Amino acid sequence: MPYTNAKTVDQNQAEKLLRLGMRRCKSFLNDPGLSPPPFFGLSSFPILMSMVPEVEEQIKMCS
Repeated sequence: MPYTNAKTVDQNQAEKLLRLGMRRCKSFLNDPGLSPPPFFGLSSFPILMSMVPEVEEQIKMCS
């Protein structure tokens, strides 16, 4: 279930888990010297659109 559709209790739990991971496991997925961009770059619209191969799907995402 997407975060935006989750109940408040579930959203709070997800936020707690994210904060825990940010505090305790900073080097789990990457070298501490290399910081991945927020949401692994998916918050950048051009990067997100480059991952969707079909133009029609890109249009659906924007509308």
